[in-house]
Amino acid sequence: MPEESYITLVLPFDTHGEDACMLLKVARLFRMAVLKLFDAMKGEEDLRKTSLVRKYRAVAYKLLRNRRYADGAIDLVRSVILSARALEVALDEVEFKDWLLFQSEGERAYGNKNITLRADLSVAITVGNRQKIVIKPTVAKNYREILSKLVQLKLPYYARVVIKRFGERKGILRLHGEVHIAVRASEYYSLVGVKNNEGRNFAGLDVNVDRMNLAIVDREGNLLDTKTFWFRYARMRPINRRMVWSDIGEKIHAMLRYAYNHGVKVLSVENPDVLGRLATIWRRKGERKNRDWNFLVNSFRVSIIGRVMLKAPLYGIIVRAVNPAGTSNSKEHKKAMKEFGLDKHTASAYLIALRGLR
Repeated sequence: MPEESYITLVLPFDTHGEDACMLLKVARLFRMAVLKLFDAMKGEEDLRKTSLVRKYRAVAYKLLRNRRYADGAIDLVRSVILSARALEVALDEVEFKDWLLFQSEGERAYGNKNITLRADLSVAITVGNRQKIVIKPTVAKNYREILSKLVQLKLPYYARVVIKRFGERKGILRLHGEVHIAVRASEYYSLVGVKNNEGRNFAGLDVNVDRMNLAIVDREGNLLDTKTFWFRYARMRPINRRMVWSDIGEKIHAMLRYAYNHGVKVLSVENPDVLGRLATIWRRKGERKNRDWNFLVNSFRVSIIGRVMLKAPLYGIIVRAVNPAGTSNSKEHKKAMKEFGLDKHTASAYLIALRGLR
């Protein structure tokens, strides 16, 4: 059975002095534990979480001296190994970037005991066996109500502290980081509220680097409407990730609102697993090695589709992932462009809608 999806809320923060030192120490120990676990676990055949925790918790605990952080390190290594095997990448070729972070799983009726969101939306972080520090992250307005409900209901959430940058100024260590609060998608929808959808139409979505194209059809496959949603900053170099994804998030909601208001009940998208496999195959064959192309096609488009799939249930829209083969270069595609006067991306969206309808 597939693992449930999570929706992550990002809360940036700044701290300095002793608190910054303690956070940096935990992050470095966590990284050491992950590297040690990876060497120990990469030959494992049984990757069930319960089995790995039983065998390797003590390895991580020697460094971290905290059961929940030790289990978080096992989770991270397990996900890396599973991803590498799914993509058929040799584990000896896996390299870890220079990240610094630590994470902890939540517990029902307790929220998260190590990285604890409090009623005032400050965060108490365990940095020793019993020692905690408190940080006050910046919380976006649209997150406040969701996080307050999360605290009140004591729902479990996975939490991660990511250190983005640090340095010394006037003899004081200063650190900028982010707290990531990951909530199960089903619980997130219950916190936010889902719109009642009585629509009967179908739609297809074609995602590209600079736009999303939406095509809406009725139950007989007749084309009813089309709409293009442009991304403002996606091609910007050097890239400002926060600005890019903020704009994309707004466009995703604008697209879903448009679909909802035009009676769309089912939205079809290109299967992200298929897109990921195709891009991996192309890279292995030596085709399309350009760094920007690899990022934009293999990561960027798939990430956007993933966000659409997570946000659509808020509008009562059912998402279907269809095989994209033949939707961008085929006789059907050329016919749709000619018959309806569509550009190539909107024609792709139309064919994706028909594939979902069938």
